[in-house]
Amino acid sequence: MASRALDESMTPAGKRGHDLPGGQHGFTLLELLVVVALLAMAVGLVAVAVSSGIHGVRERNVQMHMCNALQRARVKAMNTPSNIRFVIDGRERVFFYEGGDVNRIPEAVQIEGERLQTYSPSSTGLTFYPDGSSSGGFLTLSPRTGALYEVEIDRVFGLVALTTGKP
Repeated sequence: MASRALDESMTPAGKRGHDLPGGQHGFTLLELLVVVALLAMAVGLVAVAVSSGIHGVRERNVQMHMCNALQRARVKAMNTPSNIRFVIDGRERVFFYEGGDVNRIPEAVQIEGERLQTYSPSSTGLTFYPDGSSSGGFLTLSPRTGALYEVEIDRVFGLVALTTGKP
């Protein structure tokens, strides 16, 4: 008979239920708090993943924006009777061409240059001429994403060539 009394307090599935008025079953406050904590952790992980993904896109896109700005500077020089300078300011972490938009360089992107002109202690760059040629130069962009982007600006034709490599 003792086993019969024990069996009556069990649910049909063999587990103890949390009886509510009217014969309904519910969850304890502790169970609800555990579920809320797990959901909060999941949301936090998703937020971190999305945030790092956005930063990665910005880092990868800086090379595209730089190449576009270089090409626009060349076209502007060819359409006007004046030289157009493309400037990279290391202190302000920006690049632009004269008369064009200023573009920010993300903190995680390192830019190194060769055969560039020095405009001030913190800025270098190159010049595009009305005949389409340029002073020439070579840029290396290294985002923390691990890719390596090399931009070569031809002296004779002023053409901009982008290559992607591994560090």
